[in-house]
Amino acid sequence: DVSKSLSLLCTGDSLEGSLEVSPDETLIAERMASSPRAATPEGGPPYFAVSAVWLRKWRRFVQGGASPPGPVNNNILLDDKDSEVAWMIGDDWHVVHRIHGGGPVLRRMTCELFPRQGPSTPRQGSSTEDDGASRPNPRPGCGSSAAQRSQGDRVLVMLRRTVDFHADRCHRLSRDLDAELRRLLSGPWAPSPDKDTMDELIEARRRITTAIRVSCGGEELREAWQVLRKLDSSSSLEKLGNLVSDICMHEEAQVVLACLRQAVQDGDRLSLETWLEQAAAVECGSECVAQLRQHLRLLEESERAALNARTEDTDDPAERLWRLSLAALEAGDLDALSDLVAGARGSGLDASAVALLAEGLRTRRAAARSGASASNAAASTPPPAAPSVGPQIDEIIGPQSQPFQQQQQQQQQQQ
Repeated sequence: DVSKSLSLLCTGDSLEGSLEVSPDETLIAERMASSPRAATPEGGPPYFAVSAVWLRKWRRFVQGGASPPGPVNNNILLDDKDSEVAWMIGDDWHVVHRIHGGGPVLRRMTCELFPRQGPSTPRQGSSTEDDGASRPNPRPGCGSSAAQRSQGDRVLVMLRRTVDFHADRCHRLSRDLDAELRRLLSGPWAPSPDKDTMDELIEARRRITTAIRVSCGGEELREAWQVLRKLDSSSSLEKLGNLVSDICMHEEAQVVLACLRQAVQDGDRLSLETWLEQAAAVECGSECVAQLRQHLRLLEESERAALNARTEDTDDPAERLWRLSLAALEAGDLDALSDLVAGARGSGLDASAVALLAEGLRTRRAAARSGASASNAAASTPPPAAPSVGPQIDEIIGPQSQPFQQQQQQQQQQQ
């Protein structure tokens, strides 16, 4: 029902109607309480802005048994730029917003409510050519070769440039979106809508207008567009929909690239593999994906080298002796087995099992040699005549067949 869904989304009524604290909300509140208040939440981007006033009410509801906080009210953040803002990661925000509703949804790539438009600026002490604060840091125990560090630096620079490209595209698309909104307000939206849909349509237009003018972000734009499209299916909205779709795509690309960048910095191979699967879907660029795959191969080689080194360092001498002995046996190398026996005895290790392997290999070789000699001798000697087996068979069968013949004769006489 369009009217009901619009009422839920625009008035901010709870989408689930539940006044009980959910287990997910409890976990989120506990995690927030254990983290520094001013710290950037771990797990982003993206980040979602929430009114700190509303968030305190929500935490008292979850942890203190207070009354429910009502729907999220972020309008205060847009009306008063000095209002206190809190930040949540995507997973936490979607749990809370699904339960309590409200809005508008304010999604950002950084914890800045009103970020500077255009390409991102480098942090102090770094440059776009070599982000010194973001050099790759391999996981403990994985090592880091010069080739891996050099490749990681190049990948980070490339990722920053790609993020800047998508941020610039979002900036340009936002200006196009604002121009299209002005066209709609002065043209197709100028006449008053029909009375049957007046309230809903006016509210839907107001919502998307606010989302465009205050740069709420792709998620709020998409939700506002979906509500508006249900009420107005005219072709005049086609360009608006295309612009919203493009902004959402470029924002998603920034999210994926930010996660890839974090994975490269941390030397996290598993995260890099996971986000690489998403990179092609959001059009991060073939060159970008190719460099990331090359860096992934370097990480895999580094992990294998670290694992082999760890195995050699922690290997028990007896286990190492046995492993080398099995390899020598498999290769049929009797000299290597003999050397291992001598070396083990010189080191005070028990070499009896290795000596048995050497003796077994020596015996098999001798048997193989004698078998080959016998075969050669047999090949040079004419084959003996086949013995007659007739008498032997008769001797075996004769005594056994006598009682049987007598029994046959008795039966015939009786008949």
